Amino acid sequence: MPAFERIMRISTQYLLGCLFLLITFSALPVFAQTADTHIKQGDIFYRQFDNVSALASYKRALEMQPGDFECLSKVVRAYNDIGEDLSSEESEQYYEQAVQYAERLQQMFPDRAKSYYQLAVSYGNLALLRGSKEKVKLSSSVEKNIRRALAMNPDYADAYAVLGIYYKEVASLNGFLKTFARLFFGDLPEGTYDDALKAFRKAIKLKTTRPVYTYFLIGRTYEEMDEPEKAKQAYLKAVGFPNTDHRDHAVKERARNRLRSL
Repeated sequence: MPAFERIMRISTQYLLGCLFLLITFSALPVFAQTADTHIKQGDIFYRQFDNVSALASYKRALEMQPGDFECLSKVVRAYNDIGEDLSSEESEQYYEQAVQYAERLQQMFPDRAKSYYQLAVSYGNLALLRGSKEKVKLSSSVEKNIRRALAMNPDYADAYAVLGIYYKEVASLNGFLKTFARLFFGDLPEGTYDDALKAFRKAIKLKTTRPVYTYFLIGRTYEEMDEPEKAKQAYLKAVGFPNTDHRDHAVKERARNRLRSL
């Protein structure tokens, strides 16, 4: 083969190789940008309280970036939010998905407080739709994970709200369920209405992202303590906050109903 032809063939192969590398590496930023675009679109839907559309966007992004912490965390949140929006038996399938993704989040990111918080919230939501005994079992997982989150981040406002819910539920257990809990766990974790109120107030002090719901829970706790006037004050605070969460409109309506009944 003449030297000129050999040079031309080598040059052609070199140019094709460079072109292949250029196409390959130039595609990577586009891929990342596409996932980022889906996340940003999901965030827009989330702020509009359109959780179904938000979930679809987050899941598309997660397919592209399966190891992304924030994206996976937002998928868990969206599943929980949709379940809360439905507030029916249909919610269970969304809470089950939330638990699956939250367990994946905790396994992939065991050094993040948010991983344990998300898992506690998912277990807690699922517990609401289960029978009494199953609820007690799931509550143990809620308590374990929320304490882990607070151990890693003592100023985690939203985690204190979840801890308050746990205390409130433990305090309201009837004698049969307390006996079952002792048999199943060997002991019953401590939890009183006063403990619940302290946790809720801590969440408020640390600027929880869900002040409306937290004040509503304070009101419900005071009602169970047979202190209607303090309950009224909490409900009034709940309805006085601007809506910042997808549940706020419904929670405020519940608070107004409680005010009318007291």
